[in-house]
Amino acid sequence: REEKADPDTFAVERRAHWQATVDAFLDPAKIDEMFDNELEMCHSGALGTYYSAHGDPGVVNDSFGFAVAHVVHAEDGFDHVVFDLVHEWDPADFEGHTVDYTTVQEDLWSFVQSFPLDRLTFDQHHSMGFTAELTKRIRAHRLPKQCQVAIINETAPYNLKVAQTFKVALNQGWIHAPRHEMARLQLRFLQFVNGKVTHQTVGQIQHDDVARAMFEVTFALLERQVSGFLMGETNLRPSMAGGVKPWMHPGSDADREIMEKFSPRGRGGLRPGEG
Repeated sequence: REEKADPDTFAVERRAHWQATVDAFLDPAKIDEMFDNELEMCHSGALGTYYSAHGDPGVVNDSFGFAVAHVVHAEDGFDHVVFDLVHEWDPADFEGHTVDYTTVQEDLWSFVQSFPLDRLTFDQHHSMGFTAELTKRIRAHRLPKQCQVAIINETAPYNLKVAQTFKVALNQGWIHAPRHEMARLQLRFLQFVNGKVTHQTVGQIQHDDVARAMFEVTFALLERQVSGFLMGETNLRPSMAGGVKPWMHPGSDADREIMEKFSPRGRGGLRPGEG
């Protein structure tokens, strides 16, 4: 079970096999398998589905990563994470090559409404303004869901557990996402150095904001399942009759009608990325 959950580390530590890159954290082949050509980015969701999201603000002149996902129960008897949206605000797209946090704030508010989100977290860096403003707006509006906004106080042990949870879920085929080139590159070039999972300090890919956002969402949705799996638990959850395809996005005509009423478009605005 240990080998199946993390074959790369097991091969190095237990079987004395050498990797091409000793400190590479994730298997590139598994990363490529995760990105499903049948999936498309979504900017809205279903009212009856639980959506978890995470934002990773970068340092000055760095990018800002964001991801939204939900869970489906698949034919293999396990929960799978399906990413609805993977997004990055790139400094290159803004005047002065600095991310405009006002734009990001408005986009985040649109996402809170249009999915609608149940849980939205941020890391502790440069996040106080976002959490305060979003919490204020949520309390002031009658939304179909009351999104819980919080800051995660990250520590080295916590960050490692989050990364390892993602790695196990990835190796088991429990994660599915629409194609996003920057996410793929960031995940591919993550390194395990001095007990930490981090980005490169040389080369073209020197940030990991999108990867971190995907890590946190996966941890929020699958941490209990991964922990149980590593402990050898079976029958973690009874299988649904017939199962469901893990790439299926939720949705119904009734949900769409309700969401249209509460969405930014229904209020006369635009969804993020439109206009």
